[in-house]
Amino acid sequence: KTVFYAEQGVSVWKILDEKIVKSGKKKITVKKALEKNKFEKIYIMLGINEIGTGTADTFAEQYGKVINTIREKQPDAIIFIQSIMHVTKKKDKEETYIKLKELTNGYDIIWLDENEVFDKKDTGTLDPKYTSDGVHLMPSCVPRWKQFFLEHGIVK
Repeated sequence: KTVFYAEQGVSVWKILDEKIVKSGKKKITVKKALEKNKFEKIYIMLGINEIGTGTADTFAEQYGKVINTIREKQPDAIIFIQSIMHVTKKKDKEETYIKLKELTNGYDIIWLDENEVFDKKDTGTLDPKYTSDGVHLMPSCVPRWKQFFLEHGIVK
């Protein structure tokens, strides 16, 4: 069974404690949901909304705390950290892209960089044809993203 815990605009600072998970007729926190369920794999993508907030160090530190909490609640799960989606060259004038690869270990915390299928060749920036605002992917990109996961994000 696949479960999604998603909320538009949720940040790395609020992801565990904000009530975003539907549980019956009410919403509970992700932390509570992690206590109630058992997962084999957990995929995390956070950060595009935090670009420009705090520092790279405080962001990475908080992301590490999120990973540690998930590990505590789900000790047997494989955790996949998805890279922060690049933005277009026009949007990235301040070079705000933050890398989180250092939080992975290649064993049970794995790095996924979906940018390889959405970047404009040899630029390190999101190809404008995949976005309407220079930051977020268009819905038509979901099948391409799904295929990336099927090829890179499945560990047995």
